[in-house]
Amino acid sequence: MVTLLHLADLHLDTPFKGLAETDEALAIRLRDATLNALDRAVAFALEQRQRGRLDAVTFGGDIFDATAPSLRARMRFGEALKMLCREGISCFIIGGNHDPIDDFSLWRRHVSLPEGCTLFDAEWGAGVIEKDGAPACTVVGRSFSQALSAVNPLTGLEERAAALDATPLRVGLLHCDAGGSMSGENGYAPVSVGDLARAPVKAWLLGHIHKRSEKPLHARPLVVYPGNPQGRDINEAGPKGGLLVHLEPGRDPQTEFVPFGSILWARVEVAVSECADDIAVTEAIHDALQTRLDEAARAGAEGLIARVTLAGRPELSTWRLLQRPETLEEIRKNAAGAMETPFLVIEQLESRVQAPLPPREELLARDDLLGDFLRVLDQARANPESDARSEVEKVLGAFSKIPGAREFGGIPGPEMSLEELLNAAESVALTLLWDEEDALASEEVPVQS
Repeated sequence: MVTLLHLADLHLDTPFKGLAETDEALAIRLRDATLNALDRAVAFALEQRQRGRLDAVTFGGDIFDATAPSLRARMRFGEALKMLCREGISCFIIGGNHDPIDDFSLWRRHVSLPEGCTLFDAEWGAGVIEKDGAPACTVVGRSFSQALSAVNPLTGLEERAAALDATPLRVGLLHCDAGGSMSGENGYAPVSVGDLARAPVKAWLLGHIHKRSEKPLHARPLVVYPGNPQGRDINEAGPKGGLLVHLEPGRDPQTEFVPFGSILWARVEVAVSECADDIAVTEAIHDALQTRLDEAARAGAEGLIARVTLAGRPELSTWRLLQRPETLEEIRKNAAGAMETPFLVIEQLESRVQAPLPPREELLARDDLLGDFLRVLDQARANPESDARSEVEKVLGAFSKIPGAREFGGIPGPEMSLEELLNAAESVALTLLWDEEDALASEEVPVQS
């Protein structure tokens, strides 16, 4: 068996934006985070090697964020390679769109590569992993030659592979947009998953997409993205790391996710329907974030950066409070301040709470679209054998065109039972048709039980 640790998109020493621009201490933590992820990956690789469980580390491009990376990024990466190769761990590297190989000022002049490390050129090349003194696996790879490439990167692979000496296993290393299925991007070495599947390799270890493949894009051969080892903004939320890839002749490759990120990003929705005041809202946020902090700690993270969204239908006084930006900012600061280590930062607190409702009989008596629709729903409940479903679905089709409906994301689907459809449709109607002006029409709006 041959075991590889696959990493990609490290973007070492990346300058973070947003909160880091106004918080110097946080900026230092964030800037160190990408380097810390590399350190964690190296420590893991060395531990696995000592146990006889690791043969090589592959780097799937975008190790650096630009063609002129910082001195400490170059030094830290060079030291990492030395530590790995010193212990007999083969290293294979390709340049991505952020650090293309033809930038001679970077790879050819400013990155020191030790013996045992293979840097692939802009044309297909090959390196060999040995076990017990014999060739066990061939790694084929190619780098980006420039920041943008609309050429299918598999061009020339078949000819190169045909000239290689046979080894029991062969894997491909590539920085590409595999079918655009995960990113929607164009111009970054576009290639279809089908093309990859037809190539003469047992596994494709890819880079470029920062979201890890929860399931392989293809099973035989294996096609996977590890994601980046450290999230850098809220769009890169969740555990981040690399993939252990186990390869054995005659068997399907197996993968294991290994977390390396020291700081996790998370989107957290907090229900505040039962919160009577701003203290209760703050405590609800605290409880929700404590759960996420516990998860972060179990993943070995040192901190959590959260974007919190308040949701639900609180009573009128609480709803009024949460319309005030100054109240939200005060809650954000106090909820974060209540946390212990690992550290917590609430990057943003936004309120999507909905206005409170009056008693249902008042809603049914309304002479407008909301009242009409609620009456249609009640008639359907009373006469389930009627053509109520088609009527309800017709109205829901009109609802889907209301601004904000798609963002709400709650338009029911045809797979629901009639009862589920009617309940979901009522929820959608109240969300889209009952608004702030309705709630403010009366200073005393009783909460619907």
